[in-house]
Order: sequence, then structure tokens, then C-alpha cells
Amino acid sequence: MKTILKNYSFDGIESLRSVLKSALRGYTSVTPRILETFDLLGFEVSRKQNHYILITHTSFYSDKHPDRILVFSLSNTPSDKRAGLNAASTICNTILMYL
Repeated sequence: MKTILKNYSFDGIESLRSVLKSALRGYTSVTPRILETFDLLGFEVSRKQNHYILITHTSFYSDKHPDRILVFSLSNTPSDKRAGLNAASTICNTILMYL
């Protein structure tokens, strides 16, 4: 992982996964704590109607693909209790493809 993750003592994809799962476990709406977590992890967050758009750059995680931009969508009000864990898994698995 790159600079900001080291600054916050994150150590690889498993740490990223546990931080995201912890932040998104049981979420029923996007809270300031969730937004702060994404900010600390280097995501740009913007709101579009009923969804939040999360943008990160692969250069943040790896030097192999410095020019890629990854975009994720997070519902403001999820449809089920596993939505947060599913989102965390999707984000981590996508980032893992570029490590």
C-alpha cells in the first residue's frame, strides 16, 4: 500500500478489507463516520441523488497501474443488511486486481 495507508497504519489489502468491513457492517445509511473512513483511505466522495460515488486512483495502491481511476457506487439507503459487507468486498476485490 502507499503513503496514506502507511500513515494510518494500514498494512495491505487485508487491513483495508477489515477497515472497510468495520465501517460498513450493518449500515442503514451513509453516516459521517463512513464518509470519514473513505476520506482517510484516499477516496474522493461525492453525492449523486440517492447514491454516493467513490473515486480512487490505482497509483494510491500500486505503481503497476498508475493511470487507472476506480469508481464505485454506494447506495445512501441500502436494500439489505449485507449491502455494506458486499460493497466492502467488491471494493477490495477490484483494488486487488491492480496490486
